[in-house]
Formats: sequence, C-alpha cells, structure tokens
Amino acid sequence: MTAEPRETRVPSGSLALGAAHELAVQLARGAGHWWRHSGAGLNRVLTVTYLDTLGFPRLA
Repeated sequence: MTAEPRETRVPSGSLALGAAHELAVQLARGAGHWWRHSGAGLNRVLTVTYLDTLGFPRLA
C-alpha cells in the first residue's frame, strides 16, 4: 500500500472543508510550507466555527 500523493490529498481535504477549487489548488502548492502560507488560504478553510466543532479551546 502506497501513500496518496500530497497533490491529491490536500485539494480533496480542502474541498471537503468547503474551499473553492482555486483555493484548494493554492493550498496544495504550498503544502510543504503550510506555516508560511497559513495567513492566506488556510485561515479561510480552518475557520473558528470548524475548530469549535472539533473541540479546540479558544485562546481569548
């Protein structure tokens, strides 16, 4: 069993979270540098509401 390539994992995961196709592709291109790109598209996908449903505590 081989791992699915990053190029297909990231867009499908982003699309499942409600990202537009263009945004999902941009996130996939920067997947190796997620921290650098987090101020842009990643914050549009991982919203406060989504993190609340996962049970993450709010940091004031």
